[in-house]
Amino acid sequence: MGFGTSIRIVVMEPDIIAHVLAHSNAQDFIRTSDNGVSLKHLIGERNLVMTNGLYHDRARQMLNPAFHFDNVKSMISTMNNQTARIIDELFVLSNGKNFIDLQNEFQRLTLTILVSTVFGTNFETTVNVKEIASKGFTEVLDAVQYRTYALHRDADLWSRSLEFDYTRWMRHPITGIKPKLAHPYCYLPFGAGPRNCIAQNFALVEAKIILAMLVQRCDFEMEPAFHSRSNRRVQVNYPNIWSFIKFLQGEANRFHLMYVQFIAGFGVRSKQAKTIAI
Repeated sequence: MGFGTSIRIVVMEPDIIAHVLAHSNAQDFIRTSDNGVSLKHLIGERNLVMTNGLYHDRARQMLNPAFHFDNVKSMISTMNNQTARIIDELFVLSNGKNFIDLQNEFQRLTLTILVSTVFGTNFETTVNVKEIASKGFTEVLDAVQYRTYALHRDADLWSRSLEFDYTRWMRHPITGIKPKLAHPYCYLPFGAGPRNCIAQNFALVEAKIILAMLVQRCDFEMEPAFHSRSNRRVQVNYPNIWSFIKFLQGEANRFHLMYVQFIAGFGVRSKQAKTIAI
């Protein structure tokens, strides 16, 4: 397969796969530099996952004893306890009639077991999340972050925190006063302070114009089978939002369109598969 200037060979024959993975051929087949690049900043470069050659062999030798069967046997009790706890939770969640996302629960279970056995602590750290630490401190140069995605969905700050409710932002019909938020800093789509978004006003005006023109000329209806899934890698976005749309330019010139797909830009695909820019 070709990826730009890079070529990747996909092998399916067991003999060839064995040749590639053999210890004797390790020097001929090394880990590519782009494989796991997203982990580099998290776990560094000198470790079992990221290295090749002598560094990888040394890391492997250091970690092998920890996963020897004799050591694994000592972890069985922890595995039993955590599994029993999860099973009890599943009974409560199911209640004889509810469906459960087992994929999510089993992922949580395996991660809990890993953290419990390796670090001797419980993976569930949100039990006492509301406790306040007094007289605490942070070291100089420690990074401090805030998560707008969580902030904007905090049930302590927003009623119906997981619902989209446009009335939250509507001015009073008589006085024209903006609604009062639970806290001045509970809504930070553009940040705040000296480092806030310099293009905030530009973005707001742009959004108002685009939205006003779309609402003026188009009518939207979500596809019944569509289920939105957000992508929160850097900013919250929805890879594909499908909707039924039609122009509102009078009955004589009304042009019916099939679906809209929002990706990087905005376009509509008609029945004739012609893309029309708005």
